[in-house]
Amino acid sequence: VRKMGGEIKVVKKKGPGTLMQLYLVFSTPAESMDRSCSVELKQRNLM
Repeated sequence: VRKMGGEIKVVKKKGPGTLMQLYLVFSTPAESMDRSCSVELKQRNLM
């Protein structure tokens, strides 16, 4: 993730285990992406 310019954050949560959030910022505009990829990102709340 860091090699691609993103961040890794460890988030506090209730209960056992560890929750990690990974952040990536894409420089490609959504309009130029393949339509199926764009739909998949929206379904997974990544856009």
